[in-house]
Amino acid sequence: MNWKAGCGRTACPVWVGGDGRVPSPIHISVIRLSPDFTQGLQREIVQRMTFGVSTTKKAVFIAETHGAGKTFVVDKVRRVPFQLRHASDLADLQKTLAAVLDPKTKRATRSVALLKCSGGRFTSALEAIKAEAMTELAALQNGLPIIEVRPQSLKKTLGCAEGQKWRERAKQLFNKNGAHDPWPKGLDGAISAAYKAAE
Repeated sequence: MNWKAGCGRTACPVWVGGDGRVPSPIHISVIRLSPDFTQGLQREIVQRMTFGVSTTKKAVFIAETHGAGKTFVVDKVRRVPFQLRHASDLADLQKTLAAVLDPKTKRATRSVALLKCSGGRFTSALEAIKAEAMTELAALQNGLPIIEVRPQSLKKTLGCAEGQKWRERAKQLFNKNGAHDPWPKGLDGAISAAYKAAE
C-alpha cells in the first residue's frame, strides 16, 4: 500500500496493484425503498397478532391484539361464557374456542398468550383449569403457538408501583377512557397476557 497526497490536507492510503496501476474506485449504490414496499412491511407487522386468553370459573376472556410496547393495540375483546354440567360441555367449549381462535387471515402470524391458572394457596377454580386445557386444545387444533404467561410475572411487565397489584395497573393502562367497561376480572388477565407475550 502506497500513500498519496490529495485527500484534504493529509495523505490518503491508495492500493496499488502488482502492475503498478491504481484500481478503479468502488461505487456504492444507495437503495431506496418504494412506498409500496414500506406499506407492505407495515401491513406485515400489523398482521402479527396475539390472542390473549384468561380463564375464570364461568367464562373465557379473549383479547385480540397487535403491536408491542407503545404500539400495543387491543382490537377486539370477547367473553365466552360456559357451564360444565355434562361431559359434552367440555367438547362444546373446545369447539367454540377453536372457532374464535381460527385465524381468518391465513397470511397473518398469530399466537396465543395464555395466562396460566394459579396454584397453591390461591389456586384457581377447577372450571377455570378445565377451560384452560380446552383453550390449549383449540389453539393446537388451529396450529397456533402457545405462549404461557405466569401471573407473578405481570407486576414487572406492567410496571406496577410498590404495593400495587397487577390487576389495578392493567386497568390503568388498558382501560383509561372506559373503552372496555365493564371491566370484569378475566379481561385484565387476557390483555395483560397478550402485552407480556408481545415484549
